[in-house]
Amino acid sequence: MDTKFNVTKEIDAWLAQLTDRGHFTREDVRELHAHLLDSVEALEKLGLSQQEAFLVAQHRFGSTASI
Repeated sequence: MDTKFNVTKEIDAWLAQLTDRGHFTREDVRELHAHLLDSVEALEKLGLSQQEAFLVAQHRFGSTASI
């Protein structure tokens, strides 16, 4: 079993949770995707692993229920 972290898959799953709530336009989702990815990349440059960077970025955005 491959347990390697896949940031694209995780971001897509996070965005799917938001999309399922029905409160966001496609443009909103695209913008959130870009911001989350930018945040992950910036955190990686600071030395965090991709998984750590995703978790921190996701935490900064807040839970999908609170967005």
